[in-house]
Amino acid sequence: MLSPQQREMIEGALAAQGFFRYLGTEIVEVDAGLCTLALSRRPELLQQNGYFHGGVIAYLVDNASAAAAATCLRAGQTVLTAEYKLNFLSPARGERLVCRAAVVRAGRRMT
Repeated sequence: MLSPQQREMIEGALAAQGFFRYLGTEIVEVDAGLCTLALSRRPELLQQNGYFHGGVIAYLVDNASAAAAATCLRAGQTVLTAEYKLNFLSPARGERLVCRAAVVRAGRRMT
């Protein structure tokens, strides 16, 4: 479970990102090893066929994953995305795009 100070720090770091604010990203949940972010459907976030744009999906994956990882940090540590792979299995449609990221194993090294 996160302390109120940890939650405030992570939510503040997300809200400090201009792109986060520009897209209208909503923080749904932040807890130990977890982060859920969402975007409401609007024309600016869609590609030509009316689905959420792949870049928007990738942004949400990146930010939710980094925020989930940040919940596992000790004081003075930071997290940045080094790499991720994203497979698009079907078009993202609907009124809301939701990404839930969960830490599988926290550690200091990438394996």
